[in-house]
Amino acid sequence: MGHSSYFPLFVDVSRKKILFFGGGNIATRRIGVLNGFAENICMISPEASETLGEMARSGQIFWKRDRYDPSFLEDADLVFACTGDKETDVRIVNDCRERNILVNAASDHGLCDFFFPAIVEKNQTVIGINGSGVDHSGVKELRIRIEEMLDGGSQQENEQDCDDRQ
Repeated sequence: MGHSSYFPLFVDVSRKKILFFGGGNIATRRIGVLNGFAENICMISPEASETLGEMARSGQIFWKRDRYDPSFLEDADLVFACTGDKETDVRIVNDCRERNILVNAASDHGLCDFFFPAIVEKNQTVIGINGSGVDHSGVKELRIRIEEMLDGGSQQENEQDCDDRQ
């Protein structure tokens, strides 16, 4: 196949239950971006970055101070495995797949059902950019060029999922 097997799809996640397992740098970036699109973000992690801790204190996200347990997946619509521990991320991926829950694993782009795109947002226009989990610098460069083209649109720093490492 001469193209990516990942289909670009814009989805209303505003009322979806989104779970993040992990509270480090990757979760911080992705939650920061998703927070503008979703109302029900839950982070499950014993610890969290200062930014995520503040988001939880202000009620922007829910923080359950715990380690991964498959029971947390109940009613989940979308899951991000970004624990910083590859074995735990693989368990999360396997448990999600058994339950038909779309999952993204930051530790290995080969385990991802979807990639988290670089986002350019201006007014009501949202542009997502994806490099199939492998072209991180090209995606970032393209995002910057598009923002400049749109007269300095949103400068949100976000990288493609499964590409970053904590």
